[in-house]
Amino acid sequence: MRSESQQRLSFVDVPQYRWVTSGRKKKFVEYRVDFWLAEGTAYTQRHARFSALHRFHTKIKSQFGKKVPDFPPKKLRNNDRRFIEHRQKELSHYFQAFLQREELISCLLTYFSIHLSHRRRCEELTRPILGFLHDVTFFDDVSHVGSRSELPNVVILGVLEAFYE
Repeated sequence: MRSESQQRLSFVDVPQYRWVTSGRKKKFVEYRVDFWLAEGTAYTQRHARFSALHRFHTKIKSQFGKKVPDFPPKKLRNNDRRFIEHRQKELSHYFQAFLQREELISCLLTYFSIHLSHRRRCEELTRPILGFLHDVTFFDDVSHVGSRSELPNVVILGVLEAFYE
């Protein structure tokens, strides 16, 4: 039987990174860590710098020793895109290895402050689709479609102009 934290955390991935500029114009890379919870029915994400992830690794390594998977090597001032993408993949493998150890899963959830109240259901991730109430292709004068006033419907006119001109 699976424990509560294993039931809650089913997949971890590092799908992307972003460049962030601090207040002092200093650029650094932040990695997005995705957590799929409750057998894939809920999802949450966190952003973290490599240095913060390295501190996390050092902390749990001192606590759990050889049970902790190997962390990607730390290299100073390497801003090459290929290097960062390779590191991103290594971080993804690193976090996937956590799913094999129950005690590490709970540390991971605690470090990233993941609680049931912070998760989003998968249904909440889908965006609504914008549609028109009337099919504007059947009207000769589309400027007043869907409008109860004599003023032209500038939204429809703008969309049609963008599509067809």
